[in-house]
Amino acid sequence: MSDELELEPASAPDSPPPVEPVFELEELSPEEISTNSKYRSTAQRFASKKKMVRRKAPPRPEPTATAPEKPVVVVEDEPTPEELAAMAKDRRRLTGGLPIIIAALIIAAIAYLAFLFADRNRAQSFRRLMADGEAHLQDGLLDQAEVFYRDARSIKGYEDSDEITQALRRVRQARAAEIYDKQLKAAATALANHDYAVALGIYEDALKIPNYVGDYVAAQAGLAQTRVLVQQEHDENFARDFNAGVLALRQNKVIEAKMLFQRARSFAGHDHDPKLDPYMRLLTTQIDERAAMSVDAAYQAQLREGYAALEAKNFAGAIKAFQAAIATGYENPAAAQDGLAKAEAENATANRAAIYREHLKIAEAALAQNNYDVAAKEYAAALAVAGYAADETAQKGLARAQRQSAVDAAAAPYREKMQEGEAYLRARRFVDAEKSFQEALMLAGHEEDAAAQAQLQIAQTGKENASRYSRLLMDGKGELARRKFAAAEEQIRAALAVPGYADDAEAKKYLAQAQDALARAQKKANAAKKKK
Repeated sequence: MSDELELEPASAPDSPPPVEPVFELEELSPEEISTNSKYRSTAQRFASKKKMVRRKAPPRPEPTATAPEKPVVVVEDEPTPEELAAMAKDRRRLTGGLPIIIAALIIAAIAYLAFLFADRNRAQSFRRLMADGEAHLQDGLLDQAEVFYRDARSIKGYEDSDEITQALRRVRQARAAEIYDKQLKAAATALANHDYAVALGIYEDALKIPNYVGDYVAAQAGLAQTRVLVQQEHDENFARDFNAGVLALRQNKVIEAKMLFQRARSFAGHDHDPKLDPYMRLLTTQIDERAAMSVDAAYQAQLREGYAALEAKNFAGAIKAFQAAIATGYENPAAAQDGLAKAEAENATANRAAIYREHLKIAEAALAQNNYDVAAKEYAAALAVAGYAADETAQKGLARAQRQSAVDAAAAPYREKMQEGEAYLRARRFVDAEKSFQEALMLAGHEEDAAAQAQLQIAQTGKENASRYSRLLMDGKGELARRKFAAAEEQIRAALAVPGYADDAEAKKYLAQAQDALARAQKKANAAKKKK
């Protein structure tokens, strides 16, 4: 498609020469296109294709009436179908955003209206809860009022409301007033029951109740009255115990009087009462006198008990009694000290004798069991006890144990070889047993030892029997391998007949094999005869 633009006819000849009109299509640089939003789509596609075509009229001839000047036509390149489609798409994109904007504005308006409605509802709920709380507070229902106030505080936007803070403070103050009234009633009840100490404590607590904003006149008056009553009670109790103490002292009841005077002094205002001083001095004198008499009596009793135990040779009991006598504090405990020294000396002697007898008993038992080393050790320990170094019984026992120990040491190699040989015999190691018994007979003093000779004979016989058994069993196994089952059975039976091998498991196993083979051979022969 092309557009032709016609220029106006040239002006009259007598006018100034006209400026040649030029029509240009706007041509932008790539940077201008990228920064200008209206050219970002279509303009970018066509920026490089826009061309300006200028057609100039030929040189103007002299003006004549018959030769009009031809117009200058500016022609632009015709866009392609693809370019036209892109341009239409851009127009649709620009006009399609308008419904979205309108919808967004409607949603925002709805949200704002919903916010205003919710805010009004919250305010109404807050006012209703506060009114309910106030009504319950006026009716004295403090717990319920506090619940309503706290529910009001939970509404969004009212968490830090000063109105709620003040309301909760009034609840606390009302609750403190209730507690104060209850304390006053409890104190009055205690006073009526003459329980002045309890009433005093209640009044003091009432004066310390937190959040209470009323006056404390009633509690202060009650506290003052109670203190007077408490002091009167203390005075009465003091007089009662003081008079009872005086009476007990006159009756020579010293311990009871002391207790009563001490209790009378414990009442408030009477801890330094001068009325008590002369009686306490008198009481102290009597107590000291009785204590002295008591010490003497206790000392004498313990002294008698100590000497009685010493006479009965109960030295531990005597020591305990004499120590108790000294502990009484008696001013001259010489007799108890002498008795204690004697009892300790006798006890030490008795202990040494017991120790000596114990060592001697162990030594004699060890000697009877031929345990000479232990016996010698115990005899030496008995002689080491103080006062028994020259004891003849222990000396003789020690000498005997030492001699027997020396003999026993000399016989040790013989016993060792005999025990070794006997162990070999039990294990049927006859060659080793024979060697051990021969070595025992080679030891000095045992060359003709009958026991060693008898054991040697047993070992040698066992060796011969073992050799004979091995030979016969080997022959039987050879015959069995050659399938001479009858000969094998004969040899194995001969091996089992060797003394000491009647129950040999190996020989019995091969005997069973030989017998089984003979039975199978006999069965086979019988079957062959039947066929003939």
